[in-house]
Amino acid sequence: MVRVSSSLSLFVSVAAAAYPTFTIPAFDLNTIDWAATHRLVSSLEANGIVAFQGIPHLATIRRDVLHSATACASSESDLTQFKLLQDGTERRTFSADTRGLPTDIADRCPDYKHAHAAYTKLMDATLAQFGRVLDGSTASSNHTDSLEAMAATGSHLIHNHLYSNPESNTATQEFSFQLHTDRGLGLLSTAPLFFDVSDGQVTEVANPDVNSGLVLELNGRVGHCAS
Repeated sequence: MVRVSSSLSLFVSVAAAAYPTFTIPAFDLNTIDWAATHRLVSSLEANGIVAFQGIPHLATIRRDVLHSATACASSESDLTQFKLLQDGTERRTFSADTRGLPTDIADRCPDYKHAHAAYTKLMDATLAQFGRVLDGSTASSNHTDSLEAMAATGSHLIHNHLYSNPESNTATQEFSFQLHTDRGLGLLSTAPLFFDVSDGQVTEVANPDVNSGLVLELNGRVGHCAS
């Protein structure tokens, strides 16, 4: 099975049309009880998406990995995979798997290497905890179909995507991407952060556009995902 972990770091905003906001049901895996587990499973069955809260040290680890990824992409852009999206947004991507970052990225961006290792460790622990919760929700679960075991032994694709919006807002396309479904057992992602890059300096800034970010289609309705 494949787990895709994607975290978003934006130099500035990614334009998106104004839509109603979807509030994703959130659960604390550290304190979850039987009733909350039932609600979690029901949310997955209904919409295929839930949010996690109460993850230790997430705020610091997320900031470190996205800040260092932005700095690395700014100074060592040849290490990234570049794609020009349909609305003019530029996307740069760092890709890794269970073996960690490629050697050239690790050697040239040591701060990102260390932050990425901490981030990956936290995401793996969260995914394992999520698997244990789901495994415990059914009496028929055993090791051969354990989600925790699948998470531990499956192929993991870990992407850090960094988006920079077009210099001019002349694009005719509404979205950076067409609505689509990613393949894999699941996608584990963190909310985005926004950065300004000027003269080699990376500075975190507030979201410059409240309409930017993730747009979902749930049960035939399109809406903006609340961070």
